[in-house]
Amino acid sequence: ATPCTVTNTAVASFVVMGDNGPGGTLIIANGGSLTCGADNASVIGNNSNALMVVEDGGTATFGGQLRIGLDPESDGTLVMNGGTVSVAGMFDLGAQGGKGTAQIKGGILNLSQWDDFNSIQGASVLDVTGTGQVVINGNHQFSVEYFVSTSQITNSAGTGVVVDYNSIHVGKTTIYPAGVYIAPEQVVWNPALNFPNVEGLWNVSSNWSGGVLPGNVTEVRFNVPDAIPCTVNTAALAKVVR
Repeated sequence: ATPCTVTNTAVASFVVMGDNGPGGTLIIANGGSLTCGADNASVIGNNSNALMVVEDGGTATFGGQLRIGLDPESDGTLVMNGGTVSVAGMFDLGAQGGKGTAQIKGGILNLSQWDDFNSIQGASVLDVTGTGQVVINGNHQFSVEYFVSTSQITNSAGTGVVVDYNSIHVGKTTIYPAGVYIAPEQVVWNPALNFPNVEGLWNVSSNWSGGVLPGNVTEVRFNVPDAIPCTVNTAALAKVVR
């Protein structure tokens, strides 16, 4: 079937693709938005194949679960080239014997819930490349690092992924490609982390908690007793300094 493209506002109780037959392709284009309620789980690849694509400027909001590649013989794929996908319920890949793939090439996948042991199963993969981010509510750093070790969370571009808790997004776990700079929401000046370097330069990332330089969205805190002075010798950005 010809792909179904969302170019404006679309609302559904829930969406199930690939149920007892090929699910085709659903594209959420720039300016398009799909909003699903919490009545039931939305599924990309229930027991067959299906593909959902979110383009830059597109949004998808799921009030319930989002399940990708659910039952045996299913092959479901979510591709994010940009935009935002937000899931209020549990997110899982290959939960009941299927194969689920999420390719986060750009944009942000926001997850309110994450099962530390079961969100990715079998041959399923969460692949984070380009400028993509996955942001999970709470501290799931240990779980995510385990899935990285099993090659179920990958960066197919080969540069690896960074797993952060509480620096990039306060109170949240963030997965993003290595080498990509994402300004943190909050950092603390703590040059002791960089000892024996004692130059104390603002623009040295290892002088800050989380090892990430502040940006114009960052709350910068100076609250470590006896820390050496911070010296600004180039352009410096911050949202607020405390």
